[in-house]
Amino acid sequence: MQNNNKVIEFDQDGKQVWEAAVPMPTSACRLPNGNTLVASYQQMKILELDRAGKVVAETATQGMRPWKVRRR
Repeated sequence: MQNNNKVIEFDQDGKQVWEAAVPMPTSACRLPNGNTLVASYQQMKILELDRAGKVVAETATQGMRPWKVRRR
């Protein structure tokens, strides 16, 4: 939810199961290790969040605003 500055995960029944605060997120994907990769448009960074929503790694995008992120 870009305007709410958070990333939210819902289960197949539409119940919220996870949430993390991220300034202007544009894209997110779950990694095999259970962490979440998020593109932050405002911060111009790619963030890796653990299940508690804590940033465990970040990469600056060198002046470019990331729009889409995906795992390899």
